[in-house]
Parts: sequence; structure tokens; C-alpha cells
Amino acid sequence: MPFTAFHIGAGLLGKGVSPKSQSLVLFAACQVAIDVEPGIRMLLDHGDLHGYSHTPLGLAVVVTACALLWRWLQGTRWGLARMPQLSNRVLVDTAVWAALSHWLLDAISHQDVWGSSVLYAGMDHAEDAALLLAGIGTLLLLVRWISGAARAYRRRRQTG
Repeated sequence: MPFTAFHIGAGLLGKGVSPKSQSLVLFAACQVAIDVEPGIRMLLDHGDLHGYSHTPLGLAVVVTACALLWRWLQGTRWGLARMPQLSNRVLVDTAVWAALSHWLLDAISHQDVWGSSVLYAGMDHAEDAALLLAGIGTLLLLVRWISGAARAYRRRRQTG
């Protein structure tokens, strides 16, 4: 699924489960980078869309390159925004989760992904899985936000 929001559900789940060790922006950048090869293959009207970038080694190379590029660019300005500083743990955790979740969702939805013949369930089921991951992740983030706001409110009432 080149350049779609299909994979972001897994990023929301990762951020909801472990908000301090996941970067949703880096996760999204990894997803786009992983799908550059299928995008080019689509433009060239190639039969199999998922090649090297969707193998374990290919995924490792792409997400490592994304993490290293992020490390090199962090702190620089991009338009009005500055690239946030991310710790090594966040870079590694996000890159690993980006690779694993991308491969799993594509293995469910595409037969031409490395080793996916056992997992292939068709696009309808993959879309359901992506929506479920997005829903769970969003719910976890919302619960964390509400509980943090409630703690801050209680602290203000106790000190004020």
C-alpha cells in the first residue's frame, strides 16, 4: 500500500502502548520509505509489487537508514518546524516496530510479500486489522491523555 494511511494504525498502537519509546512521525517516515520500492514498481507496471524492501534484510536496511537519517537531521529546521531530538532507544524501538508491523500487515494483505503465504488473508481482513490497531492505539492514547489531565487537575487543586 504505497503512501497510504493503512500502516499508521500500528503506529498509533505502538504510541498508545509505549508513548515514551515511540515516535509517530518517525514511524510514518519509515512506512513511506519502505513503500518507495512498491510505488516505483507500480509506476513501472511491474507484476510483483513487493520486492527487496519487504524482506527481513530489506526492512532492516530501510528502517536503519531512516533512523540514521533522523539522527543526522534532528535539531534542523524543516519549514516552520524543527526535527525533534529522539533518544537512541526511541529511534531503535520505533524502527523495529515500523518494520515488524509493516511486514505483518502487508503479509496479511498481499501474497507477494516475503514468507506471507501462510498469513495471507486478503485485503479486506488487513484493512480490518489496521482499523482495529488504530482504534486500540487511539483509545490508549486518549485514556493516557485523560488520566494525565485528571492528575494535573488534582495536583492544582491540592496546591491551590
